[in-house]
Amino acid sequence: MIDYPPNSDSGSASANLLSKIAAISFFLLFPGFLIYHQLLAMELLQPFIRGLFGPVSLASLLAFLVLLPWNRAWLGSCVKERYVLYVLVFLLYTLVWTVAHYLLQAGENTQLATLQSLQTIIFWACLFLTGLLLPLESKALKWMFFLSFLLAFLFLLHFSISTEQLTFRANWFYVQWGGDVATHQGYSRSALVILLFLLAVFTGIKARIALIFSGAFVLFMLASRADFSMFLVVCLALSVILGIKKPLYLLVAPIFFLVLAGMFLVATNIEDRMTMIRLTRQLEIFNLFEATSWTNRMELQKNALEQIAAHPLTGQFGGHVTAAGHVGKYAHNALSAWVSYGFFGFFIYLGLSVVALWVSARHFVLKQQEAPVWIFAFLINLLCLLLVLAARSVYWPLPALGWGLATQGLINSRSGARARPP
Repeated sequence: MIDYPPNSDSGSASANLLSKIAAISFFLLFPGFLIYHQLLAMELLQPFIRGLFGPVSLASLLAFLVLLPWNRAWLGSCVKERYVLYVLVFLLYTLVWTVAHYLLQAGENTQLATLQSLQTIIFWACLFLTGLLLPLESKALKWMFFLSFLLAFLFLLHFSISTEQLTFRANWFYVQWGGDVATHQGYSRSALVILLFLLAVFTGIKARIALIFSGAFVLFMLASRADFSMFLVVCLALSVILGIKKPLYLLVAPIFFLVLAGMFLVATNIEDRMTMIRLTRQLEIFNLFEATSWTNRMELQKNALEQIAAHPLTGQFGGHVTAAGHVGKYAHNALSAWVSYGFFGFFIYLGLSVVALWVSARHFVLKQQEAPVWIFAFLINLLCLLLVLAARSVYWPLPALGWGLATQGLINSRSGARARPP
């Protein structure tokens, strides 16, 4: 078995260290994020590393950049993949774009947008390298992720039974509006990655079906409607693809439809909207047009379209920042990339995700290569593209993980390399 990244006499130690850093970074950014914020919420831990995601991303990126020059042979193999160059072009483009606006466009809004953009570029770079270097054959990583998911599942099951609640938000139930505790979207992001990773590395039919249904329960409880809905779509796609060879997977679809039909009947028979929200926000998905969050998102999208119409090539950098300094008033889809980085930034950003999905689908679906890297890359890239088109802004960093995984798969396919467990 060939080491990944390929060893050289002078760089074998750093090559192995790169793989270990990727594994540690991957664990801290996702299961570690859940554990840290849950301990904060339960007041068993004092905040010491802010939100964790930012500091860990920065530290991991710096470690990658220090060690990468010691692996020149592997870097050379990366450069041969044109997709890597496209990612580097995008990162450089957005960095130059951001700095140029900071220098030429004065104002507090520009400063806030610059900080948000630089933070996102760090996240992209870290997640891309993490996906590129991740040792997917690591048994330690596999079982650490599984244990983390099992604890989360059992906790939410106990919480639901003991409180008779169908929604869990740590910053509501433990610390009332706790500013240091992640929102439901932060929890859901970690749960999604954990689940898709486990679906890629566990190969047994029963294990995967159990993960799909227990994962659907976890995401339902976490109350991120977009993440829950797209997880169902991705799982249906996976079950159909795998069901071609193993028909047992096809049982997932009818069970999902029965559950959704039951949810629909419940939702349509609840007349009081506040009663629905007290039960769970997820039921609002059957009546989005009356949901406040949907109305707000449509208004934000309208604002983005107006800004794009006024500046079709350049967008309006910082246009999503309000006078009060709120940086979250962006379109919750790929249009936010057009507003922030112009047409070319939007085109490259969306193109990277489309190509990553096509590459991973070509190997996993068409060529039927069931290596964990291709399954994970396909699941992540499908999920991310759906969410970027429908519900997540350009500042949501997860697509870069899919870019890195697709690149790892391409390099492995060309060189025959496989990831060595740390």
